[in-house]
Amino acid sequence: YSGLPARLVSAHPILGIAYALRLRFGRRGHDPRSTFMWAGDRLADYALRDGIGRSGTIYAYASAAARVFKSVDASQCHRILEQPSAPVQFELELADEERDKWPGLENMPGTRWVCECRERETLEWNLAHCIVCPSDFVREEAVRYGADPSKCHVVPYGVDLPADVAPRIVHTEGVFRVLFVGSIRLLKGVQYLAEAARQLLDAPVRIRMVGPLLCNQERFMRMLPPNVE
Repeated sequence: YSGLPARLVSAHPILGIAYALRLRFGRRGHDPRSTFMWAGDRLADYALRDGIGRSGTIYAYASAAARVFKSVDASQCHRILEQPSAPVQFELELADEERDKWPGLENMPGTRWVCECRERETLEWNLAHCIVCPSDFVREEAVRYGADPSKCHVVPYGVDLPADVAPRIVHTEGVFRVLFVGSIRLLKGVQYLAEAARQLLDAPVRIRMVGPLLCNQERFMRMLPPNVE
């Protein structure tokens, strides 16, 4: 943002590189949230060292907020938490359902990180004065799993585009192309995308998946039809 003075910005590129390397070269099948929590703690340490604890308001991201929130006086600092997705417990239950439907495609998460995620999420909800959710669904699930409803407020993600912006038409020589970008895992629904592609083998459709593979590589690659890459 061009209006933000550079003196107010603290950058930690080495942490960013370490974070990217952990995500890219982590053990196959590991859940990325262990890396999210590690990076969140390191970033919190840097932020506290840089003086964020002297702020009147702190806006922090879920899984990275606990350490900073605990380090400031609640009576002197307003603590705002961004809750970008459904609670951990909801995702765990959904993932269990999908693993039952698609056995062997994805490993069970480690007990340690599951407990840590739950505890950290609850702690951050309790420490926050305000919890910002991107949708009614996220708010409802956060409340269902223990967040104080009086703290939860919906602020949808999105971009305000000029009214005169016309959609861009891309010609693909008669082939309908689909691009998936994100973690390749059951929670993202990649198994259903692969099944849809299988039903469209006779149609001019090509699907590309791009992202870290968190499923069982051998089994997942075996289930992909030839129109998916």
